Amino acid sequence: LAVGFGQSNMVGTGGSLTLTVPSTHASICYGAGTFYAWTATFGSQVSWVLLLLQKIYDTYGVPVGMVMQALGSTGLTQSGDSWNPATASSGSQYNRSRHMFDAGCGAQSPNHIFWHQGENDADALASQATYEAALAAMKDAHDTYTGNTLPWRVVSIGPGSVTGSLAIRKALQNLASNDDDFLLACTTAHIPTVDGVHFGSQANKQIIANEVYRNIIGSGRGPIYSSGSVSGSTFILNFTGGSGNLVVGASPTVGWTCTDSTGSLTVTGVSATGPNQLTLTCNRTITGSAGQRIAKWCYGDTGLGLTIKDSDAT
Repeated sequence: LAVGFGQSNMVGTGGSLTLTVPSTHASICYGAGTFYAWTATFGSQVSWVLLLLQKIYDTYGVPVGMVMQALGSTGLTQSGDSWNPATASSGSQYNRSRHMFDAGCGAQSPNHIFWHQGENDADALASQATYEAALAAMKDAHDTYTGNTLPWRVVSIGPGSVTGSLAIRKALQNLASNDDDFLLACTTAHIPTVDGVHFGSQANKQIIANEVYRNIIGSGRGPIYSSGSVSGSTFILNFTGGSGNLVVGASPTVGWTCTDSTGSLTVTGVSATGPNQLTLTCNRTITGSAGQRIAKWCYGDTGLGLTIKDSDAT
């Protein structure tokens, strides 16, 4: 059983698709104090969560449950926001998310809790520090009430046109890196939005589902760097994990920062030279010892995730 909290991207706003779910594949929603079943065929608003459940069912053939408490245009950091425990009303998303546990989450304790929220706070220009503090405090209060201390698997908001989105994205990534209460399930940096906010298409939502699937199954987000070497003007980088068959993206040189004993290098080309290997070609011969020869990639808003992906498109 999984639980999903958030706003419109958790709900699945944008795009249109039809997803038929087997009768053994359970999806339920909680709202206004009662649980109710989602229908077997879904229409225009289909969350990436449903594609995730479908993938789990198709892989393992076991029934999967999802309890959703999500609503578009609901914020966290501002006074009166629906996710703000300090000022939330009795019918707020925060209070409903707690009362789901009063009702037993459908008579079963959840195995995973997902958080996909932040667009409203980006629009309100909440700072990185403000959002981090607010989300950590909200989860602490939620845990105290429910007694459930599972880490929340966060899915980042998209790198869209909302002015404050970078601060929220950084807040989510920093929490996942430094707070055991949170795990980063998907950065979404590499996934385009249809309107600057929503992921929209089934293909985009499937990428989120694929990455979250690998996160919860245990194979991680991959591909993960394992070793490297230098030959002339090239860095040869080896990876493990993921689905192999590395593919360079539309902007393969964006986001790389390379240096050696002489100073900065410019990456002029990136190629997949093996199923789990990348070769970076630089503008000159790479000099210095191993500790001086450095290749870094900022996966996030700098590279927009267009640098590298694998056969699972993550």
